[in-house]
Amino acid sequence: MRLVFVALCLVSAVLSQCTTQEQALIDLYNGTNGPSWTQANNWLSADPYCTWTGVTCSGNNSNVRDINLNGFGLTGQLPDTIGCFPFLQFLTLANNNMSSTIPLTIGDLPNIKSINMNAAGLVGPIPDTICNLDFIQSILMGNNMLTGPIPSCVDQNTFLQEWSTPNNILTGAVPTEFDDLDFLQRLVVQCNPSLVCTPLSGTFQYMCGNDFPSCPDVPPECTECLMMENYAWCVDESGEGTCALADSIQPGDCASVVTELAGCAETCLECLDNGYFWCLRGPAGQPDECIPTNGQPGCPFVISDPAFCQPIPDVTCPICLVYDGYVWCLDEEGEGSCVLETESDTCAYVVDATPECQLDPVNTESDTCAYVVDATPECQLDPVNVCEDCIDLDGAWCYSLFGQSECIPSGALPPSGCNDIITDKGGCDPIPPTDCEECLAFEDTVWCVLPDSDDACYPDATPCREDGGVPYIDCIPPDCCPLCTGWDGYAWCVVEDIGTCLENPQPGDCDYIVETPDDCDSPNTCPN
Repeated sequence: MRLVFVALCLVSAVLSQCTTQEQALIDLYNGTNGPSWTQANNWLSADPYCTWTGVTCSGNNSNVRDINLNGFGLTGQLPDTIGCFPFLQFLTLANNNMSSTIPLTIGDLPNIKSINMNAAGLVGPIPDTICNLDFIQSILMGNNMLTGPIPSCVDQNTFLQEWSTPNNILTGAVPTEFDDLDFLQRLVVQCNPSLVCTPLSGTFQYMCGNDFPSCPDVPPECTECLMMENYAWCVDESGEGTCALADSIQPGDCASVVTELAGCAETCLECLDNGYFWCLRGPAGQPDECIPTNGQPGCPFVISDPAFCQPIPDVTCPICLVYDGYVWCLDEEGEGSCVLETESDTCAYVVDATPECQLDPVNTESDTCAYVVDATPECQLDPVNVCEDCIDLDGAWCYSLFGQSECIPSGALPPSGCNDIITDKGGCDPIPPTDCEECLAFEDTVWCVLPDSDDACYPDATPCREDGGVPYIDCIPPDCCPLCTGWDGYAWCVVEDIGTCLENPQPGDCDYIVETPDDCDSPNTCPN
């Protein structure tokens, strides 16, 4: 299959999905409360839109090249048509008061070089579509309320020179992919309280951490956090919490959000120390928790006296497990007693879940078994790793191109390393990928272009680079001469001074063909 990537086709694709550039400017004006701008001047007048304040067009034509609304007093939300400027190179919306997410269509600007939205009033995540900006050189989005991780696909912004997102609420770790950017000069991400500063090896300036004078003093603890106006405690899947502005938290950012001081207490004593009551739910199946009143419906037993926070449990399994920190300890003969979890290393078997109290948990002879089933879902699966047997038993086959395939319960969250989930026996013998499209149809794979051997499918970029190859995460060749001529099997085809990256072009197809990077000449070189 021939793959053709033409720069002019990108422009055409954007235009086909968009309104006119004038209408996109009108949408920007209306979406950000244009009548209240401090410098609206002649916007929406009968004057040509290229003369509207802050708008600059290219030469004598009507293609918008520069939008500069720095300090205009924008409020509201950026429209989706912000991506409808196919010739835009500079977008400056800094020092405004929006409460806007970054539209996904920000990635539809094919020629953008600079985005400056410092202190613009941005909220929510940075969309992965920002990685689609092939020629972007500068991304400035500091002093906003951006949340979530920095996209790990930043290495696709090949010509990026500066990334600056300080003083936000970003989480996760700084992507190591920044090390893959050859032109990067500055990486500024300090004052994001929950952002992990990954060690990087690049020669660029790297500013990360929360010990800079410009970093606000955000309380580290739940109770202190909720003492601050408009703040909430964001708890992730692992139970770790961070303090964040309540209005900045988007759905999916947190596994749970604590907005009342009662929710800060994790133990009975902490709860009572803060003036609340501890709800002991016991065998009901729900967790114990701190509640604001002692008459809350659905709470079978309320503790209001610290003396009852650590009672001596009764000597039956279900009652033992009602109490935090206790487990039911069985000896070799199956006799049980209630002990602190920290003292359970002397037990022959430990019961720490109420349903197990109804079973005989003593199993001192399991060391002779070839395979031990100790979890109910496994009872439905044949532990022998055969795809057909797995599916016959209503399981699903976790197929790995590069590791050990295994049987998992149908519908279960697949473990890491699954490149495909097979639920039909007809797919039990998948054909290994032999080209780029087949490779990238699998999860977590890259297509590796190798210099001295056939290209191949790899599990990730690292082993590909170790073998001297170049990893690709899409199958579309690049759109400038030096990169195209480095792509295996492709050459730069020039027709009437317009270059296109083609697979094995023939002389009759082009005015002339460029096959090596050294033969590339302006304007067919990549932008600086």
